[in-house]
Amino acid sequence: MLNHAIILEKSLLSANIYRAILESHNVMAETVTNMEDIDVLLREANFRYIVVGEESFDETRWKALVKRNPEIAAIKKIFVTMSKDLEKINGFDLITRPFSTQEFVNICLSRGGNVVAKKNSLAPAPEQVNNRRIFERKSFNTKMFLVDEKQRPVIYLWGRDISLGGLYLENDIKFKRGSLLLISFIYSGKNINVTAQVVRSDKNGVGVRFLGLPDGFTF
Repeated sequence: MLNHAIILEKSLLSANIYRAILESHNVMAETVTNMEDIDVLLREANFRYIVVGEESFDETRWKALVKRNPEIAAIKKIFVTMSKDLEKINGFDLITRPFSTQEFVNICLSRGGNVVAKKNSLAPAPEQVNNRRIFERKSFNTKMFLVDEKQRPVIYLWGRDISLGGLYLENDIKFKRGSLLLISFIYSGKNINVTAQVVRSDKNGVGVRFLGLPDGFTF
């Protein structure tokens, strides 16, 4: 049986990342942007997890929500913050952005012990990816960030095999084909921010196509 989660997050890109990670681990997620929408969802299904983004949280409204829905006390609650100084939110487990997929999985899904996420291989990307390559590929392996609409990092992962057409992202997230990602990384000492679209996936990660590179970007 699948578990269910509620994601309270104003940032659509952030919410999509959280949902993709959870659904990759057999947790179906519903996304809302307003705290009051949680009332409706709690009447429709049983939820095991609630993930709350910092910018969507209001302590007064949250206390009122909990008072109306005492069953929230038994639901695991995760508070996603961008502040390294935040130490505690009553009733929540904290995780600070940016984090790895493994860190998010562990704090969300474990109850006394780590969940073992799939380890990504450094083997070459599948042949069906390479056979259709149009742009020259450059050997490349660096830390990359998926960011939100304000260019703030959400999670980090590893990218490789870059070309002017796209690159390969190693991860165990089952991003759907056609998903849009905002990616930030350092290349040749320059900070690159680019929109990319997932075009294929395999057990080790996803291939993405750039939808627009900064002017003058070359290898």
